[in-house]
Amino acid sequence: MPGRRSRGFTLLEVLVAFTVLALVAVPALQVVGANLRTIDVGAQYAQASSIARSVLDELRVVRAVGPTEPASFGVVAGEGVEYEWRLSYEPYVDEMLGADSRGRPELEIATVTVSWGERELRLETLMLVPPP
Repeated sequence: MPGRRSRGFTLLEVLVAFTVLALVAVPALQVVGANLRTIDVGAQYAQASSIARSVLDELRVVRAVGPTEPASFGVVAGEGVEYEWRLSYEPYVDEMLGADSRGRPELEIATVTVSWGERELRLETLMLVPPP
């Protein structure tokens, strides 16, 4: 019709617009969801690292104060996650020197393993063995 003005979009134009929007929005929302999961896992690793460092700091303090032995395991409740930690230590032997470490300070390897869900974080450090 020659004198008729268009007052809006046709149904076909609206359907095409929604289809294009859906094709773009779904992958974008999937990327956002994946990023949120990655942020959550990163926060869990940061919490586990903090727990492991605290356990190692406590070991240093307990060893410096007296002859008592620190706890070797524990549980820490996080935000919706429960972290279990285990502490172990063993003598350190320098591979270059072997068992001959006369005149050198005694060292040990302290290892803290923090587990939660199916994930695990392990921190190791060398520490001086306290004098008897």
